[in-house]
Amino acid sequence: MLRFLRAHGDDGVFIDDVLRDLLPLAGAEAAKYPTQQAWAAAQLSFLAAVGPALRAHGYYVLVNASGYIPGDQASDDGRSTAAWWRQLAPYVSGLLNEYYQQVSDGSDATRSAGGAWNQNWDGWQRLVETAQSLGKDFVGIAYGPSSDTQRMSYAKASFLLDWNGGGGAFIYEPEDHDANPWNPAWTANIGRPAAPKQRVGNGWLRRYSAGLTLVNPNPAGSQSFDLGSSYLTPDGHTVTSITLPPTTGLILTSRALARASAAASGRARSATTGRR
Repeated sequence: MLRFLRAHGDDGVFIDDVLRDLLPLAGAEAAKYPTQQAWAAAQLSFLAAVGPALRAHGYYVLVNASGYIPGDQASDDGRSTAAWWRQLAPYVSGLLNEYYQQVSDGSDATRSAGGAWNQNWDGWQRLVETAQSLGKDFVGIAYGPSSDTQRMSYAKASFLLDWNGGGGAFIYEPEDHDANPWNPAWTANIGRPAAPKQRVGNGWLRRYSAGLTLVNPNPAGSQSFDLGSSYLTPDGHTVTSITLPPTTGLILTSRALARASAAASGRARSATTGRR
């Protein structure tokens, strides 16, 4: 792998399916590692050998790691994955949660607040803090149609609630693979975190240097937010307050900063025109 990375000028590796239990993926345990515990020990041993060896040469190591164990209630709310991440963290640079705030049963349904196995938004949200508290980047990836702005904004807004402003990322991967994933519903740049997240009724609000992120994970009730200033929605509307339906999120940009940015861009164009 070191020879390959050097030859191609790559920055690091992504290791997929670092699983605490092989059974959910393969339908059976491995012959050489016939129990969940044996499989987990083998995965951990592999990363303990490979991860530090790559990182010692300056390469980034990102792992898609799931702690899911069938029948274990801790698998329903992210606790099992968090425990697995704590074991893996010394050997990697970043930890990826696939199907971030989604149910990974093939439906890609979004999670809401609640105690059902397909809810537990709060528990899975703690993975962002778990990775960052271990000094690792958190990366979340969600899936859905390229036209589903509700799904992409809910996941990205959730990510921004707990992002520490350092490394890490959110990725939205369209199910229609030829589609362009870029959409202002999740790609708006609102700068850096300016304050911790705050609870607002059923929902959450967090202020950024150039905008706001809002999330309502409640499965049944809407939540109104008084924004305290003017902000722009992804489709360009100006709002000072907004109501989010159940299980939705929204990223808003500062209207004042948007005007300042537009003015600066206009001055730059004028200066360029003048030079010509």
